[in-house]
Amino acid sequence: MTELFTLIKYFERSRHIRGTDYRMNNKRQLKDIFKNLAEKSSVPGINQIFSSKQVAIKLLWSVMLLTTIGVVSFQLYELFKDYYSYPIKTIVSLEFNALPFPAISFCNMNPIKKSMLVNASDALRNVIFPGEVRI
Repeated sequence: MTELFTLIKYFERSRHIRGTDYRMNNKRQLKDIFKNLAEKSSVPGINQIFSSKQVAIKLLWSVMLLTTIGVVSFQLYELFKDYYSYPIKTIVSLEFNALPFPAISFCNMNPIKKSMLVNASDALRNVIFPGEVRI
C-alpha cells in the first residue's frame, strides 16, 4: 500500500518539475515501484515472474499466467453468454385424466334406531344423543 502512495506522489511531483534528468530518474523510480509492487503481489504468478532470476522460470510463469487468464476469460464469456440468452430450463405440463367415480355406499353402524327410543327416558336419550335438546 505504501508503494501505491509513492506512485501517487511521483505523479504529483512530475507535474511540477520539468527537468529531463528528473524525468529519467523518475522513470527508473517508477520502474522500481512497479517491480516492488509485483514482487509483493499476492496474485499467483506475478510475484514469481518478477522475483525470479532465471529466464526459463519467468517464461514458464508467464505462460501459465496468460493461459490461466485466457481460460478464466473464456469461461466468464461462456457463462455470461449463457446467462443472457435466458434459456428455458423448466417446462411444466399438466395432464388430467378422467378417474372412474367410486361406488359409495352408506352403512348405518348404529345398533339403536332413533324411532325406537321415543319411549326411552330423558336420561337415556341424553346419553345416546348428547347434542339434542328437548323442550
